Amino acid sequence: TEYEFSLTQLYTLQAIPQTLLPTNPIIDMKLNLEQNVLFVSSETLVVRVPVTSCNAYSHDCKQCLSTDPQCGWCPTVEACTTQVRCSVSLWTQNSTKCPELLPPVKPHLLTESPKTVALRLNETYFINCASAGHPTPSYWWFKDDALLAGRTTSNLTLKVSDASTGGQYVCIAHNKHGNASVEVKISIKPFLTVEPPAGTFG
Repeated sequence: TEYEFSLTQLYTLQAIPQTLLPTNPIIDMKLNLEQNVLFVSSETLVVRVPVTSCNAYSHDCKQCLSTDPQCGWCPTVEACTTQVRCSVSLWTQNSTKCPELLPPVKPHLLTESPKTVALRLNETYFINCASAGHPTPSYWWFKDDALLAGRTTSNLTLKVSDASTGGQYVCIAHNKHGNASVEVKISIKPFLTVEPPAGTFG
């Protein structure tokens, strides 16, 4: 949705960039509510001017909802945003729905893992990277510095099928305040073959 303004209205807005004044007189301005920006144009320039300041209250729900009528609280990212940046069903401007904000906590491991482990053929082993933190940590897994795509949980299950299972495994638990890591070196014990006694088969 766009709205047009008169030149008198344009010059009363303090948000107009100084690059447009006075050598570049404003000739037009339109407000786009879907993007929450003001398009200001002169003969040589078109400038996007944000009309909200939601990011100024990014982590304070009650201040967010009491300061700027264009802002609301988005619980999925725990931040003050415009409606277009959040799921419509979750975005709220009702201050009674502000969550109890927990202090930021960088991830910390809940258990310790051994640094080296030797496994045999067909053996199963679990690497535990469970961590606590706020916001809740996410997980990355690596083997020999290569990202293990699709592995995003706090545990990794290894089933020894052959020697290629061995290697250096690293888990990184992370949120926006920091990270914690687990490193485990997996070695594979030699596969033993048993020779039958001489003369067993005649």
